[in-house]
Amino acid sequence: MQKTKKIVPYDGTIHYKIGSYFTDFVIAFVALVSVVVFRDLFVLSKVGLVFIGAKIANLAISPDLDLRKSVPRRHWGVLGFIWIPYAEVFKHRSVWTHGFVTPKRFRHNQTVDFLFKSFGFIIGTVGRALYVTVILYVIGIALNWIWGSTLFTDLLSFAVFSEVTLWFVVGMGLSDLIHTNFDKVTSKN
Repeated sequence: MQKTKKIVPYDGTIHYKIGSYFTDFVIAFVALVSVVVFRDLFVLSKVGLVFIGAKIANLAISPDLDLRKSVPRRHWGVLGFIWIPYAEVFKHRSVWTHGFVTPKRFRHNQTVDFLFKSFGFIIGTVGRALYVTVILYVIGIALNWIWGSTLFTDLLSFAVFSEVTLWFVVGMGLSDLIHTNFDKVTSKN
């Protein structure tokens, strides 16, 4: 009698966990190098911000937010509805969510291929960061109107244009880079 394999439907949790663990490993390695080799705690503080940005991206602002049943979308809970317009406009694994794929005519050129694979994800990262920023500004404007002050949009503007936010976005980019390259390695498409 032959055993049959149980087929488990793909729900993204393994993909999510591998991406999360790999991101943790890369950031831990960079933190270790910054302390042991360079003996620079200033760099370590930036690595901490990158780590937080990567975790936020992996948990809640992933390229898979365009999928209705993705792990990051479930993390939004009842607020997941804010990603419905995003999912309607941007289709899964499009240039706008997962970055560029090297055009066939350039795949033989290793430099161009490397650049597409290494930096194409930035479009999705910046796009999702802007999407969240616009939503926060709309909420801030509404709160300003209710309280008759510009406090909320002023605070948001200060936060958006700070160095901390820059390092958060770098962390988001690292998480997205790992995610999109993992997609390319594991996908049949």
